[in-house]
Amino acid sequence: SGHLYFPSHEYWGGAYWHDGIFGAAEHNRRTEAYFAMAAAEGCAPRQIGFEIDADSMGLPVIRPEDCRRAGFALGSMHRLGFRGAQTPPKPEFAADRYLRILDRFLECEFVALAHPFRVFRQEKIPIPAGLFDAVAERLAKRGVAAEINFDINNPPPEFFRICLDKGVKLTFGSDAHRLCEIG
Repeated sequence: SGHLYFPSHEYWGGAYWHDGIFGAAEHNRRTEAYFAMAAAEGCAPRQIGFEIDADSMGLPVIRPEDCRRAGFALGSMHRLGFRGAQTPPKPEFAADRYLRILDRFLECEFVALAHPFRVFRQEKIPIPAGLFDAVAERLAKRGVAAEINFDINNPPPEFFRICLDKGVKLTFGSDAHRLCEIG
């Protein structure tokens, strides 16, 4: 969602992470163009969705009125704030930050958590031990599915086994960037 509110260089530079939706300038907002493009392609409103970014506080990077127009939304954590750090964080610190952001983010209404642990790979830190159970419990409590996604990702099978044991629904490639990533 952040790329619809921030220019490319600001989005990829992490502006949405630090400032959230409150840092988005109205003149950069491209959601109307997004909805118009989808409608021109024949998409029904229920078929139009967002992958919503979380900011550093776990707040959704989307204007509520834009979110209400969508048929569905996926939640996605793309940063933890450790990129470029000279020393990798201690695993327990990384786990605490992830869960703090996730707890707040899960208060939003989305159907699935896209690529639940890809953020660790992107930040070049190992997934902390014990995080699979904690995340699966939170998803089960909120009724949010976990996405199996292979875009620059290697989804951990043990996490999905835990999800199935806890009754968490799974979605396959809902955030696929290429056709070959589906299925």
